[in-house]
Amino acid sequence: MKKQLLLAMLSMLIFIACSKDDDANNDEDKKYLSEIRVTEHKVQFGSPSQSGELYESYKYNNKGKLVQKTTNYYHGGLDGRILNEYKYSYDERGKLIEYAEYQFTLLESKQIYSYNSIDSISEMKKYNEDGDLIEVWSYEYNADNKLNKIIEKDVWVSSNYGYEHYYIYEANKIKKTSYSLQDGNLFGTMIYEFDNKGNLTRETWINGEDNRSTIQKNIEYEYNSKGQITKKSSSGILRDDITYLEYTYNDDGSISKINKSYSYKTEESVLIYEYIYTK
Repeated sequence: MKKQLLLAMLSMLIFIACSKDDDANNDEDKKYLSEIRVTEHKVQFGSPSQSGELYESYKYNNKGKLVQKTTNYYHGGLDGRILNEYKYSYDERGKLIEYAEYQFTLLESKQIYSYNSIDSISEMKKYNEDGDLIEVWSYEYNADNKLNKIIEKDVWVSSNYGYEHYYIYEANKIKKTSYSLQDGNLFGTMIYEFDNKGNLTRETWINGEDNRSTIQKNIEYEYNSKGQITKKSSSGILRDDITYLEYTYNDDGSISKINKSYSYKTEESVLIYEYIYTK
């Protein structure tokens, strides 16, 4: 009987050991998304060109956290592209603690984040390329732990120079109203509107300076039955100058490509997404 029990225990130990080995092997074989590369292809003769230029890239660590974003957008005034990099650092809990911006690989600014007892951001300090403190942002929350107020101080200029941003939550709408710290005047209002499924459908910026109330930015979103964005329309100060983005998806729900067009010029391009996985 003892032998049978011993054999049973040995068999169980071997089974567990083998299972752990299998799990370890499975973990070793697992791949994670390490990078998303987006290239921009001009539309010529009705089709996107074969060769494209880097438009954006996103790099992730093995925990799925974004660690670096690169943008390479075209600027008409310079007749060329400007390369910007954004790097993210996290603590052991996965909380963002540092964010740095680079242009042409040169550091432009760095932001350091602190958190409160509800694990929400309580303060952000921004430094310039020389390490000098230039901005301090303080965050306040309501009883529901929703963001209620941000005080943005440009300490490089003056201790009372900056803005106060107040957040108001309505049924399907969030309003962010901004006032000048210096004189208390209304700077502007950002309105976020949502559908009954919680999808963001519109962003509107209304300028409040000099007693004006003019819409200076408007972004609208459309969705399919799966809740995926199918179209994004953006307009600026010139209301007729609209940029359109139309989305196409892979079977797994990831973005395959985005068609980019304009209301004010005939140029078109296609943003093609490539997903890179690493063991």
